[in-house]
Amino acid sequence: MNDWQKYFSVFLVSLGICTLFVNNLNAKSFGLQNAGIESIVERGTVYLDGSSIPEFIPSGDTFRYQDRSYAMKQPGQFFLGAVVYYPLYLINWRFMNHYDYVSHIITFFTSGFMVALIATILYLISHSWWGPLVLLSTIILPYSGVTHHDVIATGVLSIAWFLTIRKQYFVSGIMAGLVLFFSMLPLTSTLAILIAIWLASRSWKLTWQYMLGFGIGLLPSLIFNYLNFANPLLFPNLAGKVSDTIPLLDINNLFTHLYFYLLDPKTSLFFFSPILVFAIFGLKIVFAKSRFLGYLVVVAPILLILHVSMQETFGGYQYGPRYLLPIIPLLAVSAAIAWRELLSIARTIFLVLFVYSLIVALIGAMTTVMYPMPNTPYAPFAQLTLLFAEPPRYRMMPLGFLLIVIGLLFGLAGLKRALKHVNPVGRLDQ
Repeated sequence: MNDWQKYFSVFLVSLGICTLFVNNLNAKSFGLQNAGIESIVERGTVYLDGSSIPEFIPSGDTFRYQDRSYAMKQPGQFFLGAVVYYPLYLINWRFMNHYDYVSHIITFFTSGFMVALIATILYLISHSWWGPLVLLSTIILPYSGVTHHDVIATGVLSIAWFLTIRKQYFVSGIMAGLVLFFSMLPLTSTLAILIAIWLASRSWKLTWQYMLGFGIGLLPSLIFNYLNFANPLLFPNLAGKVSDTIPLLDINNLFTHLYFYLLDPKTSLFFFSPILVFAIFGLKIVFAKSRFLGYLVVVAPILLILHVSMQETFGGYQYGPRYLLPIIPLLAVSAAIAWRELLSIARTIFLVLFVYSLIVALIGAMTTVMYPMPNTPYAPFAQLTLLFAEPPRYRMMPLGFLLIVIGLLFGLAGLKRALKHVNPVGRLDQ
């Protein structure tokens, strides 16, 4: 089978899995994302005022600036969503008359595509289905069902570090700078890429290539800030004078957040996606494959966890600690690579944690990621009740199954063609 056939098969199957669970509960809960998209396409503005849809009246994570209402988010998700929404708008498929379908299609072409792309990258690196399987057993699966800035940014970030592995440092820097057009959350992860490049290469030339690219990738954010807030460095959260995302030098705050992210049975990443614990066992092989990736798997989680633990906020409504989404692909690829070196008893534990993680991820994907944390019961248990009390509608499920079937058939067809070229001693003809 040609490599591109395998990768395309992985992409289609992963996209199909994400598509299965896109539902109306998430579409209803995340109106702000859709409001920003509607503003760009229907009124040609990046501020939110003027919508005739009651649910799109500015509220929640918005702020007033010079008598206009803006989303307290980076604008990238709105522009990307607008690219998808515009042709739908032209054929009169609009939020006003087809809200759920329009929302689902936008999610499919944004967050769904990004998660499927990450899954394909993990397959490329791990050379195993465990790469995408581990990824889709984490909390990233529920977030693939929402047009969500942090998921999209995580996808762009993954492209950036994958390009670095391919030694495309300048282009990697462009993608890393572009990450911040979608979300400020992975800021420390873009720094981690720079640190990992230096640690792996000790080359100022390569680090400068990355930094130059980063500056170019940052231009869309700077231009947006200047045009809307008259200052290229005035990002939306700063323009909105948001203080709870600014790091605090407070020891009690730091340890409270570290407990929230790492140890609390109701909120920790390792209680939502315990399969990621195996990331530590894959580090040796990761370093052998790529010193850069090995350093990144170590440095990026440390920087991000410290960064979000110094903030006042916990992230509000979420299914699992969403502020850790940017490091999940890195932990997932290391955990997937660990499989080949595990002894039988360790593999049994791996499989148990994988199944548990998958069940937790599926519960979140089948309901909604709009869950208040912390100070609430463990989300999977609470969401199970919601699943039966208010069953969601999965309007994209037929498309999801179709993509999975096409992806599997595509992969099997490629495998069949490859087997035809096996000579009698079992070697593939070149």
